[in-house]
Amino acid sequence: MKDEFIIYIDEDKLNFSKSFKARLSKQLQKQLELRLDSENIFKKHFFALFINAENLDIKQKDDYAYLQIEILSPDSMARLLTIGWRSDSIPDKLRIHSDLTENDEIQFFYFNDFPIEELKRYLIKKQKVKNISKTDFEFRINYENFPDLIMKIGTKQPLESENVFTIYKCIEKNRRMHFPNSFVSDFIDGNVTFDFHLVCSDFEAPDLENIEKFFNKIAKQISKLELAQKIEYIIVE
Repeated sequence: MKDEFIIYIDEDKLNFSKSFKARLSKQLQKQLELRLDSENIFKKHFFALFINAENLDIKQKDDYAYLQIEILSPDSMARLLTIGWRSDSIPDKLRIHSDLTENDEIQFFYFNDFPIEELKRYLIKKQKVKNISKTDFEFRINYENFPDLIMKIGTKQPLESENVFTIYKCIEKNRRMHFPNSFVSDFIDGNVTFDFHLVCSDFEAPDLENIEKFFNKIAKQISKLELAQKIEYIIVE
């Protein structure tokens, strides 16, 4: 079962109180967003915490209890990390998770094994670039949906089949030259879909500057073609 961004397996066996689960989710999600400097981390990037009753091993140290769980990244890869909690309202620290009520105070926290640098690599800084090419038509890029991007080509008049082939050949030539591991679809209804997932393999953040140059180069080459007078805009988003 999912509780916001927490996935529970065999939840009934966990014996977590309702109040404990609610604040566990709220506090740890907020701390995760602060550490990764990104809001709405579950809905936007699909990070999630994974708690399995079979592996539940709550331990106590000093005035707090702690538990090793897993965090799931957007590619469904699991990494171990440790979370802890303390509450002065409940003397027995190993019973906080079951006895906590809405009237009790509690503080949740991550330990130093939090894989922050690994997780940050999944976050692409969203940016918008306007009119980056000096063409006779409007040209814009929006990275909001990266690594899946669609190049939309709006025209003032219908393109002939040979025009479509010329544009596609320009796109494909540049793709093979600069991003051979990427995927490009056929030119359908004025749209070409790009998939840059493999360009971002091994959890390395993609070089958006080079991707920007890639699309800018395509737009400039198209602007020099005779068919450019038929084009009203090229938008990548």
